[in-house]
Amino acid sequence: MVGCPAEGSVTMRGREDGFGAQYAAMISTYSWAIRHGLTYCVTPWRRMEHHANASALFEFVGGHRFGPAATDSTAAVTEKHAELAREPLRNGSAWHRAARAHYYATAKPRLAWRTAGPHLAVHIRRGDVTHRMPGRFVSNGLVAQCVMGVLSRMARKPSVHVFSQGAAADFGSVLKLPRVQLHLNEPLEVTFHHLVSADVLIMAKSTLSDCAAFLSGGRLFEQPSTGGGGQLHYMHRSLEIHAC
Repeated sequence: MVGCPAEGSVTMRGREDGFGAQYAAMISTYSWAIRHGLTYCVTPWRRMEHHANASALFEFVGGHRFGPAATDSTAAVTEKHAELAREPLRNGSAWHRAARAHYYATAKPRLAWRTAGPHLAVHIRRGDVTHRMPGRFVSNGLVAQCVMGVLSRMARKPSVHVFSQGAAADFGSVLKLPRVQLHLNEPLEVTFHHLVSADVLIMAKSTLSDCAAFLSGGRLFEQPSTGGGGQLHYMHRSLEIHAC
């Protein structure tokens, strides 16, 4: 791979938030660079919230495959979400395929399911959100209602895999879902790869879910919410996401 050019290049750096946020920011900057004829140059992640191993997660998503290494003089931004959201959707499939190829170019954890499927993954955001955060928090009751709505549309009934944080007792009506299995407090790489790999994904209000959906080849559904916005609208425009 050739080096990062002194002109006509850009990198994403300067963030210290969570995995989903940093991954989405890298994808948006990479995508924006491609659309504008620039070279995306790579800056590895150094710090990350929730005590996550930023370097290991960067390798996990194939971060070094996005381009040559950035230099100290490479123009840097923290994201390009808003710019992509305003631009007409064109050639999106090219960078979509590239991000997916980079992700699958590195080793991935073994999947928990051993049968042929279908498998439905449900991401429930807990831990860093509470009921006082209506833009991100979705109650157990709404999640269960959403899952039942999705199940009613499926001819072949799937196993239901719930990925979240906490204790089983925290999930109330979700525990009553048919064929449900809880996957709680798993390593981030394990949770994320299951969300990406599921035949059907029910997304949480989370950039982690957004990135998983972007890489997924399955059917996508979005949980209801009483608030919040779509900062990753540019991602959603290239996907077919259904309401529960």
